[in-house]
Amino acid sequence: MTWIEQLVHESAFTDESYQYLIGRGVTDSEISQWELGFANDKISQQYPNITGKVLTPVRDGFGRLPFLMARSLNGGSKYITFPTGARKRWHLYGLEYAKQSIIERNEAILVEGQFDCILLHKIKYKNTIALMGTPTTEQMLLLLCYTNRALIVLDSDSGGDSFGRRVVKIGENIGMCISTVRCPQGKYKDPDEWARADPESLHRAIIDQEKL
Repeated sequence: MTWIEQLVHESAFTDESYQYLIGRGVTDSEISQWELGFANDKISQQYPNITGKVLTPVRDGFGRLPFLMARSLNGGSKYITFPTGARKRWHLYGLEYAKQSIIERNEAILVEGQFDCILLHKIKYKNTIALMGTPTTEQMLLLLCYTNRALIVLDSDSGGDSFGRRVVKIGENIGMCISTVRCPQGKYKDPDEWARADPESLHRAIIDQEKL
């Protein structure tokens, strides 16, 4: 067990942090599967920069755990990378869990955030991976060596649009065919919300785009 794995193993949820995850639609089973944790007082003594944050470990396609993301509960600095300086651009969140489904479906679903990824897995899109808000690079998309097809589920804001255009362009440069589905503007701000509120309409939107 590496020191980062030991840190996650020692984490324990407070009632507030546990209820935060339940409110995001994450069950006990998913907390276990995705190894979610919380930087409690014991951890905070050693690593004060992640105090009071939910921990989302980021494993690579081989199951190794090079770093984790720490998310605030109170809407402050949304995410920090731990340890500082870890290269997110070399990793895709969820790839360890998604790669077999990507091979079987010959397609990957791309989202921006970790909770977007977890909630799409929950509604049976187990070929979903997250780019973690990192400026997308060719190296990141080349990690999807199992397929040359992808579909992006975009946030509903203008940032989602620009993210989509950027990823589609990079995909074209490396021979990937990438299509897009946008969250309904004025209803859901991101795939996480859409998957929780109306998974059937999200499913129809994905199916309709895949038929094109």
